[in-house]
Amino acid sequence: MKILLCEDNPDVNKTVSLTLTTAGYEVASTSLASDALSYFYRGWNPDILITDIILPAPMSGFELANRALALNPTLPVIAITGYLGDTDAFSKESLERVVVLRKPFTRDTLLSTVRRLLGEQGRTI
Repeated sequence: MKILLCEDNPDVNKTVSLTLTTAGYEVASTSLASDALSYFYRGWNPDILITDIILPAPMSGFELANRALALNPTLPVIAITGYLGDTDAFSKESLERVVVLRKPFTRDTLLSTVRRLLGEQGRTI
């Protein structure tokens, strides 16, 4: 299974990438939403998108998720954030495909969320 990760904090990016690759997932990671979106245009179609909500301009994680879902309406999305707040920037249709994880989250929470969204509840490492 392929996972696209967009996280601008290098420590979080590295930790999440390592957690997912150790669990057997193929991970492509980037720190910019525009770079993440380019994976879709190059034909690399992830099975799930994990994106930080607050990313450097010009494109936020909200916009990345909305654009990715416009290209693949069935794509599961995990939006990660360290900030409290609502999800008004997601389109109404997007909210049906988006799960929000609050930082800090545990390795087990991340992996169980990924497995649930991918339909792999019984998968073990």
